Amino acid sequence: MEISVAMPLRRIVVDKDDGQTSPFKASTKIEMDSISMGNKKPSCGGTFCQYKDESIGWLMDEKQITCQTNDDCLKGEECRPITGEVFGSTKNTGCEPGPFEFITDFGCPYDDHVVQWRDNSGGKNIDWDYIEGAYGVQDFVCTYQPRVQALDNWGWCTGTCNSEVYKSSAVKGDGCYSEMGGMQGDQCATSKSLPWVKYNGYIVVIPTE
Repeated sequence: MEISVAMPLRRIVVDKDDGQTSPFKASTKIEMDSISMGNKKPSCGGTFCQYKDESIGWLMDEKQITCQTNDDCLKGEECRPITGEVFGSTKNTGCEPGPFEFITDFGCPYDDHVVQWRDNSGGKNIDWDYIEGAYGVQDFVCTYQPRVQALDNWGWCTGTCNSEVYKSSAVKGDGCYSEMGGMQGDQCATSKSLPWVKYNGYIVVIPTE
């Protein structure tokens, strides 16, 4: 959720974890930029979560949370209408309702990198009882663990890089920064291993005939 002084995300990348070891093939990366994806929010419109300032009246906080009912808001806030447009949060200013969506497919067999054998020699904890109860006995399945990177308008992205952004200031952080310069360069480059968040589980694909 962006704050009022931030622009929409610059980029979102999904790494499918479908690379091959022999012959080598890099994993497929699906990328969306700010032009194609817009500014996604749960809803777009003229109602926002607001808190009451006794001396001024109802105000939005810096997160500019769109809402449909009071249940969408933080404690002490109400879902209330406003007049005019709010950049990035109303339909005429780039807002698009709903989650980010990426449509793709996963195959099996693919490569030893993704194969999980019945004896668990692939090293991943797979619920074989569930799989075989639904699909019958399998010698192996294919498992994928996609990862995601989101890059914001200020140059920060997902992941942990333990970087000090400005050497002469107290602004420090564990995040990854795309404009470090010097030897560190772009810490958010999609070719690097750190600036990602992995899916907390596996996509399991049953072998094709």
